[in-house]
Amino acid sequence: MQCNRAPESKPSARERELLKNYGRAWLGPLDSGIRKQGLVYRRGFPAEARECASEEQQADPAWATVEALELDVLTWGDRAVAFVERLDALERLFMRAEDAVLLRQVKPRLGVLGLRHVSAAELEVVLASPCFPALKQLDLDLGGKGFAALSKHPGWKRVERLRLTHWSIGELPAFRGAVPALEVVDRGGLSDDHNGWCLAFSGPRLERLHLRCTGQKPNTSWVQRALRTLPNQFLEVLTADENVPLRGLELSGELTRLRMRAAT
Repeated sequence: MQCNRAPESKPSARERELLKNYGRAWLGPLDSGIRKQGLVYRRGFPAEARECASEEQQADPAWATVEALELDVLTWGDRAVAFVERLDALERLFMRAEDAVLLRQVKPRLGVLGLRHVSAAELEVVLASPCFPALKQLDLDLGGKGFAALSKHPGWKRVERLRLTHWSIGELPAFRGAVPALEVVDRGGLSDDHNGWCLAFSGPRLERLHLRCTGQKPNTSWVQRALRTLPNQFLEVLTADENVPLRGLELSGELTRLRMRAAT
């Protein structure tokens, strides 16, 4: 049924019913090793998953069809590296930064890499790594300071999009000009694909901000903190979402010329 429909088309009522009734059973021995939230089937096989598997479950060949994977916090060190290096179909991967720098196998299809608690030194290793030739997007949960020193790293040339978790807002200026698109998201990982809110910056000096929401109202204080970290004299905020509390923003100082308008 999934093989006969276009990837971008919505599933039929029959397909949704089958997944609801049998989706967990089809996982077989992986059932207890994959979280309910984030599980996606494509072509009749699990394609996206947030794992919480045992080492024995991680050795199961059924993981071979997974294209997007978020590792559990308990999957770390050599175990995480061995697990990831067995998966050749990965296109999106979210894991601890200190484990990602240990990867040695080339992932030719990996376009999105998410790193938890990444330091400036670890980010430098990833940017220079030959293991991710198709890398187009980085999702970073920053740990520490010193990221401004990497703003001119040649590894940024292949990256088109950078997403930072909201507690990394203070480091926004360090990435200005490094990538064409910079976003601040709520939690990061696969859970942000369909939930939460997003602050999407664009322009050579990050002078435009597009606020997007998907099922959740953004925290006004986080929006204010994001805007106050930018040294721009003029910032345009656009939104098409009625849940974005633009009128509740109180800004001062160099951002007094802030203009807000609805996106078209």
